[in-house]
Amino acid sequence: MTDSFETHDTPEASPEPAFDAAPPESPPEVAQEVLTPEASVAPDAESEPPTIPALAETPPAPQYPPAPEQYQGPQGQLPPAYPGQPSGPYAGPYSGPYPAPYPGQPPYPYPAPTTQPRYDYQYGPHSQPLYGQLTVLGAQVPPRRQPPQWLQSLAKPFPFWIPLIAILATLGLFGALVFLGDDWAQSGLFVGLAAGGVFLLLATLTIMRLAGGMASAENTRRVGQILSAALASLLLLGLFGGAFILQQPLHHAQAASYEAQKQWQLAINEYKQAGEKSPSSNDLARVYNEWAEESETQGEYSSAIDFFSSVLKTYPGATTQVARAKTGLVATYIAWGKAALDSRDYQSATQRLDTLLALDFCDSACKATAGAADATAYYNLAEAALATQAYDVAVDKFHSLVQRFPSSPEATQAHADLAKSLLGLGQKQRGGVCSQAIPTFQELSTKFSDTPEGQAATGELAKPQPVIGRFTKAIPGGAYAILAKGMYHNMPRNQYLSKVRPPAPRVHVSADGTFRFNAIAQGVWDLVMDTANANGDNYIFFSRQSDGLSYYQATVGPLCPFDFGSIEEDFPPAV
Repeated sequence: MTDSFETHDTPEASPEPAFDAAPPESPPEVAQEVLTPEASVAPDAESEPPTIPALAETPPAPQYPPAPEQYQGPQGQLPPAYPGQPSGPYAGPYSGPYPAPYPGQPPYPYPAPTTQPRYDYQYGPHSQPLYGQLTVLGAQVPPRRQPPQWLQSLAKPFPFWIPLIAILATLGLFGALVFLGDDWAQSGLFVGLAAGGVFLLLATLTIMRLAGGMASAENTRRVGQILSAALASLLLLGLFGGAFILQQPLHHAQAASYEAQKQWQLAINEYKQAGEKSPSSNDLARVYNEWAEESETQGEYSSAIDFFSSVLKTYPGATTQVARAKTGLVATYIAWGKAALDSRDYQSATQRLDTLLALDFCDSACKATAGAADATAYYNLAEAALATQAYDVAVDKFHSLVQRFPSSPEATQAHADLAKSLLGLGQKQRGGVCSQAIPTFQELSTKFSDTPEGQAATGELAKPQPVIGRFTKAIPGGAYAILAKGMYHNMPRNQYLSKVRPPAPRVHVSADGTFRFNAIAQGVWDLVMDTANANGDNYIFFSRQSDGLSYYQATVGPLCPFDFGSIEEDFPPAV
């Protein structure tokens, strides 16, 4: 290197060597001046008279710590040593970059010298050792380990279209998953799981970008990159956690949506998945009531009754909806019964209205309305049966009408037709099991005496009736069956004969043992057997040992013949 100085007319004092300069404010570009004692400037003899010497220009602040080339002498020679310092080159036990201390000077407070290069400083295009760090003269500083090029490229800010595509792709994925679920809650769960997966990808990418130098000072957009990654991560984690936390609210919200759309079964399913259950779920009871009311409006009465009944049976704790279901059930049964009346399905009408009247919550207003319709249904049903001579059905329906709704107009109107029905039924019963006709004729005679049918029944009840029977043993010639009154064991002969002789009813017994009295007055008659010939009659009478009365008695009643059945007795021999 070369040294340059300014010269003046007057002598100047030689500047002292500068060893304690302050650290440079910028990287050193100019070599530090090093002056020796012999380098003073002599005044020029031909110059002007001496004047006040000008101050030397302040040299630039030397670098601290000095650069290794500052310790070289002119033209590449080593600088002279200080007293007590071994002459260069720097070899021996001390090889640091600083001059040895003067005699008596305390040692420098610097780290111990070393012959190994130091790596505890930053690298860069203008990097210098930090204060207090030492390097070895002539040592090669190893380059800082740099991440792979692809990782450095990954750390750089992305073009705007890459985040845009990532956002659109993520939203598209979420949108597709929404349609994969059977309901909102399941779709939300799918979206939450997808958000968790996207979060893991984002976290992995962010860690890789940080490793590539995204957070270095040279990256002027590092704050925005880190904040955007953090916000996206928080959003994804929120979606992931919310997918599990909001399962029941999503079920409930979708149930309300289905309910508003009148998709009743779907609403019920969603409410159940939201945790609604019997016996106190107001939401489920309300949906069933709404479903029932819609069904009743559309004429689907059976379904409406089923839904109302479900509320009463399954959700008794939902008191408001229970009251609503009771009101709806009454209205539905009445509408259903009247619909059957309009279509002349009287049997169905009576069944539906009877069911309503049997309910404990059918109040007086309910009974009045339903009762009037039910009376009409019974009357029409009975009239239809009478027209087809189905007397038993007609009598049954007329009876239900007059017994259950005695104050109805139909009950009064049914009086005459009930009498006709009873007479027809009684006559039919006489042709079958005759004993069943007796109460029918008796009712007709007593309750309907103001009708021709009642009067006819009274006459029939008073008529004599046949008495029949059959002897099973040998029948002699001249065998007769006699009906007498008041016979008993060991009665006097003359009294005995007075009872068995005419006018006592007497019929001939046929060869097969059968006999028949065509018209016997109602009452109790004793059977007497007689074998008659020209010589006279031989009578026999069988009595009970317990009381001596007749063993074979005929109790002749109204309407029906009396049958002795099989009689296993021998006729007496002829006289």
